[in-house]
Amino acid sequence: MTPLNVLLSGDGYKYGAHALIRQGIDSAQFYFGVRQAQTPVVAIGMNMVADALRDPITHADIDSALELVEFDKRPWRAIADLGHYPVRVRSIPEGAIVDPARPILTLDITENRFLWLAPLLEAIVYQAVWYPSTVATKLLDMRARLAAGGWSFLVPQYNRGSSSQEQAAKSALAYNLVFGASEHQAALLGHAYPGMPRFRIGGHVCEHMITLLNDEDKCAGLGSAVMCDTNDPDPEPFIRRNIRQLVKSRSPILIDGGDVEAEMLRAANLVYELAGGELIDGKIMLPIPIVQLDNMPYDRWRQMVANLAGSRFHPGCFVFADEKYTAHEITRDTYGFAFKVCAKEEGGQTVALAKQPGRAKGTLSGRFELPITLYDFGAVRLTPYGEIEARVRQSLTELPKGDS
Repeated sequence: MTPLNVLLSGDGYKYGAHALIRQGIDSAQFYFGVRQAQTPVVAIGMNMVADALRDPITHADIDSALELVEFDKRPWRAIADLGHYPVRVRSIPEGAIVDPARPILTLDITENRFLWLAPLLEAIVYQAVWYPSTVATKLLDMRARLAAGGWSFLVPQYNRGSSSQEQAAKSALAYNLVFGASEHQAALLGHAYPGMPRFRIGGHVCEHMITLLNDEDKCAGLGSAVMCDTNDPDPEPFIRRNIRQLVKSRSPILIDGGDVEAEMLRAANLVYELAGGELIDGKIMLPIPIVQLDNMPYDRWRQMVANLAGSRFHPGCFVFADEKYTAHEITRDTYGFAFKVCAKEEGGQTVALAKQPGRAKGTLSGRFELPITLYDFGAVRLTPYGEIEARVRQSLTELPKGDS
C-alpha cells in the first residue's frame, strides 16, 4: 500500500479530527478486536498493517493527494517532517485464536498533537485484518465439519468472484494458511509475508468448451480435469470415450452448475458404471474424485453434504467447496470487529475509556500489553509466513469442532 493510499483511506468526516482533540491528554491507546462474536476467531492480516505503514508519508504524497481532494494539510505536514508514523502498533501473534471481547491489535500514540491520526489509521487496520480473519475462521469451521465426516474440502480460485485483486489475494492467503494449499493469488501479498512459497500455476481443465475449442486427445492425454456445467455441452460422451485415461491420470470431475447434488451423484454413478470401484466400509470408493465447485447457500450446502453421506458412495469420493459462504457472504460485522479507544494518559494518570456501559456490547476498557510489536515509530516487524502457517495449524486443534 502506498503512502498516498494511507493518506486517503480514512472516512471523510474524520479529516477534521485534529481540531477537536482536548489539550492535556498526553497519550492514548486504541484497540481492534472482536466484540460481538460468540465463537473464537483466527486473526490474520497483522503483517499487512505493518506493511501499509512501512513507507512514510512525504510532502510529495501530500501534494499529490491535494490534486485529488481538499483537506487541511498542516497536520499531515507534521507527520511528513517526522519521516515516520508517530504510532506503536502491537498485536497477538498472527494466526492465533482470539476469544470474543479480547484485543487483536493495539495502537498507541504518545503525543497530543497526533491523537487525531488514530481514527484515520482505523481504516488501514480494518481493511488488513477483518476480511482474511473472517475467511480463515469460516474455512476452519468448514474444515472441521467436513473432517468429522471424513470428507475433503477444496476452495476454487477466488479471483473471478472477487471485487478486486486485493480481495482475491486476501481470500487466497486465508485458504493457503488453513489448508497448506497453493492458491496463487496470495502471491500478490508476498511483500508483506516474507518466506511465502512460490505457487505453481498452469494445471489442465477441460471446461465449458470441451466440444467447441479444446482438442479431445490433448485433454485426455494431459490428464485434464473435466468440468461439468448443466448449461454447457454434456461432458458424458467425453467421459465415456476417455474413462481409461481419466482413471489412469486420476483426473477429477468438477461439478459447476445445475442441481449440484444431483449432478455429483450422476457423475459418481457414471464413473462407477464405466470404471467400477472398491468397497470400503460398505461404501463404494471411486477411482477418481467428484468435486463440487458451484456455490450455494450454506444451509443448502450442509444438506447436500448430509444427503451424500447417505448415498452408496464413500465420503472419499467427494470433494466440497463453498466460496460464497467463506469469502463473499461476509461483512466486517460477521464476527463484530471494532476499533475503539480504550485508555488515555492525562495528568500523570492512566484512565480507562469505553462507550457507555450497556450500549456497546463487548467494548473493552483499560490498557493492554500485547506480545508482538508490528510497527514502532518507523521500525517494521513482519512475521515469516512459515511461522504464521504453523500457528494456524495449531489453531485447528483449538477451535470447537463442527459436525459433518
